[in-house]
Amino acid sequence: MRSVFSLIMFLSCVFSFGQDAPVVVDKKPVDEVQYEQIFTTVQVQAQPPGGMNAFRQYIGTSFKIPDVNQTTMANVVARFVVGDDGAIRDIQILKETPANLGLGKEAIRVISASEKWTPGMYNGRTVTQYYTLPIRIEITPATKK
Repeated sequence: MRSVFSLIMFLSCVFSFGQDAPVVVDKKPVDEVQYEQIFTTVQVQAQPPGGMNAFRQYIGTSFKIPDVNQTTMANVVARFVVGDDGAIRDIQILKETPANLGLGKEAIRVISASEKWTPGMYNGRTVTQYYTLPIRIEITPATKK
């Protein structure tokens, strides 16, 4: 039987972890904004279906936790693009500790299987944006019966 695990998600900083893409400044005139670029800052953040609480529940129920011999605190930071149509693409793992548990691959699997999001908005238009999602997991060893 699988061990009971606790999935804790820290989503206080869900975007803008030092992205390399150009930053859009709110004071830029509307006619100078390149809407086809990937935004790092938007006026209305992209949202998963049902909101972040529903997305946390989705990750908690979908994430396959590996077996461990001792309680382990794991961190995965994923960055992906939410398109102007809400589709998720270009998922990258920025951080994965410990690296030998395959949690990065599992995060990619779970995020890519999620439904389309509500895209971000800038100046009243839907835009493509980067989204950074930190995930923190406490994994406990399985108990044998």
